Amino acid sequence: MGRKSASDLPWEVLCVVAGKLEPYDRLAFGLTCKTFLEAVKAANPLECTLKKKVITQTDLRKDRMSELRPSFTLGWYKWMWSSFDRREGSRCWQRVEEHFNRTYLNHWYEYDLLYVASFQGNLNAVKWLVSQGIPLSARNASRASLSGAAGGGHIAVLEWLKGEKDLAWNWRTCCEAARGGHLDVLKWLRSQDPPAPLCSEACLEAAAGGHLDILKWLRGQGSPCPWDEWTCFHAAKGGHLHILKWLRSQDPPCPWDGFTCAEAAGGGHLEILQWLRSRSPPCRWDPEICLRKARIGRHLAVIRWIEERSSHRPAPTPRRRPRQDLGGHGLAMDHWLRTRRPNRRPWNNDTEAVRSWNPPQPWGERTCALAARRGLLHALQWIRSQDPPCPWNPEYCRRVAALNRHWEMVAWIEQNQ
Repeated sequence: MGRKSASDLPWEVLCVVAGKLEPYDRLAFGLTCKTFLEAVKAANPLECTLKKKVITQTDLRKDRMSELRPSFTLGWYKWMWSSFDRREGSRCWQRVEEHFNRTYLNHWYEYDLLYVASFQGNLNAVKWLVSQGIPLSARNASRASLSGAAGGGHIAVLEWLKGEKDLAWNWRTCCEAARGGHLDVLKWLRSQDPPAPLCSEACLEAAAGGHLDILKWLRGQGSPCPWDEWTCFHAAKGGHLHILKWLRSQDPPCPWDGFTCAEAAGGGHLEILQWLRSRSPPCRWDPEICLRKARIGRHLAVIRWIEERSSHRPAPTPRRRPRQDLGGHGLAMDHWLRTRRPNRRPWNNDTEAVRSWNPPQPWGERTCALAARRGLLHALQWIRSQDPPCPWNPEYCRRVAALNRHWEMVAWIEQNQ
């Protein structure tokens, strides 16, 4: 009696097997043979209808991997290396542009695969990928490997990368550890000589992930990790009320602004929005923006709550605010940036008035980030050319510019960071 292959199993059995596969494993299973691919489609009819040809898409985004950690073997990495179109390490905005222009990609990038192996903690796979010619000395490759290992919580991989390859820490390393909630990794990174650097985005990532222990540790250092409005923004976006309460209970409290309420409304977090508006003084908001974001997300309870209070909202704020209404948060500058159209001249009467006061109206990293997000290249060049220049986080500005497809802006930031 001859040997039988797995494809000779009864169709019902194949469908049961395909239905129990993790989404990461559908690609390898479905490409084994046509029968297996049909079994994957039959086991996932709803996804097949919605996504059409991408039923076998391997979703390796950070958020997805944090929810469901992949368990790829070394053989899987070798199979990927030899079976698919491979691209050399590519810049961030080129990958983003491809995602905007296509439903899915039929190729992969070396640095992305290196990130996955490091995030998974598969040191054998990391070593094998490096042996195939991926240059860890390249900046993006170094960043991918260190960020992946820190985000996955793998000190052993970090020790190998630092000890064997002598890679330099970058600001993303601690941010990824905070994002993943790995306090032990953060402590280890900061105990090294030299220690891995901290920036305000570490607090942002911890707040976004709901990791209160990470936030307490970051702020409890001899030189507290900086934070800003984006920290409260991402806590509200993630629906983490306990994080917001702690942030605002500190002395001084973590700053917030109207975007915090907008994100709570957009995410359907009614309890958070109610808490924000019940404080003394309440968190600033724009009811129209909050209502618009709630409608986009179809959050009926939030919509009703805002509409009940919309008749009591204050009159629209004039474009040029009196100095005493600004509250020291740079609102006039932010308002100006949000209302500009791309390619307009980088200053007008409002801007000159705001910056000509003595002392001038304060600005910060958020100002540059808004300019980058809107594609206001002339505005960003102008505020960075002042004496002293507006502070910024070039990596964050580059990322938001890339996400909004402002490629000229991205190129300028690359040249001037």
